[in-house]
Amino acid sequence: MAEIFEFGCAYEFVAKLEAIIESRRGADPESSYTAKLLAGGPRKMSKKLGEESAELIIESMDDKDDLFLNEAADLLYHYLVLLHERGFALKEVEAILKERREIIHYCLIKCPVGSRHRGRAVAGALIDRAP
Repeated sequence: MAEIFEFGCAYEFVAKLEAIIESRRGADPESSYTAKLLAGGPRKMSKKLGEESAELIIESMDDKDDLFLNEAADLLYHYLVLLHERGFALKEVEAILKERREIIHYCLIKCPVGSRHRGRAVAGALIDRAP
């Protein structure tokens, strides 16, 4: 039986979807598509994510919005499954994006517009924080 839930915004929906994905970890692969993906491991999921990425790219070149949005949904879903398989959640990716935004904002303030050092400052700050 399909799970039905209401949500007020995309973030609530994604949080619920992540909870469902996590609940499928260790489940019988025949019980759900998500459980089957998780059982396949990161290599199989990475391949599937690549396929979904290619399909989205192809659909982005046409003007068929319904097909484009469906492929975007497929890509997001498979991306979330891969994140969870690796032991991460979207909130960890969000934290990195927020940190990058803060670094870029700081560098843009420190280097004036038109400065030839502005781009280097941003790139250098991002490289400096890389593991």
